[in-house]
Amino acid sequence: MSAASLNAVAVSFGQTQVLDGVSLELRTGTVTGVYGPSGSGKSTLLAVASGRLKPTRGSITWSADSDRTRRQLRSAWIPQSPLVLPGRTVLDNVLLAHHIRHPQVAPAIVADALRHLDEVGLAPLAQRNANVLSGGEMQRLAIVRARLAPTPLIVADEPTGALDLRNSSNALAALIAARRSQAILIATHDETIARWCDELYYLESGHLSLRRHTA
Repeated sequence: MSAASLNAVAVSFGQTQVLDGVSLELRTGTVTGVYGPSGSGKSTLLAVASGRLKPTRGSITWSADSDRTRRQLRSAWIPQSPLVLPGRTVLDNVLLAHHIRHPQVAPAIVADALRHLDEVGLAPLAQRNANVLSGGEMQRLAIVRARLAPTPLIVADEPTGALDLRNSSNALAALIAARRSQAILIATHDETIARWCDELYYLESGHLSLRRHTA
């Protein structure tokens, strides 16, 4: 099933064209990776796919828009520098999307959140104020938050860039596991992440080209 589909998308900022006729289908059960030189438009592509940026031309469809009865989000976003809700616990932060939809989160969802926090080594910090987390811990929190979000699509920009080798492996495994029920789009320079991708694309001068397909 397609979580999102981009059709001939173009993005320009003034006289600068960043994306030019990009088409891409993001399917549930698939990890799609995008790499390319700095300034090639990777972050712009992710912003468009996530619904955070409207393209200059072309169209995008999200499966979340076709099923509003479930109140799904279009996407969960994992930025390079994650933000946390100040004054709230780590657990509250990873359950943010659920708190917005329901003041009382079901015990089963809370238990699921604690299990995912344990996978990335954050379970002992679940009741700690998220403000005191290190940058790497915030990055792992953002990965868990995306996995728990009620959305068919996760969009991640260099999701392990701030992590050491051990934490990177744990966080990456937790993120990749989300493809059982979600589509994942990752911009990365990390060869380890690239090897996990079912589809790998190269972006340069606004054009996207498929380099590997194993799905």
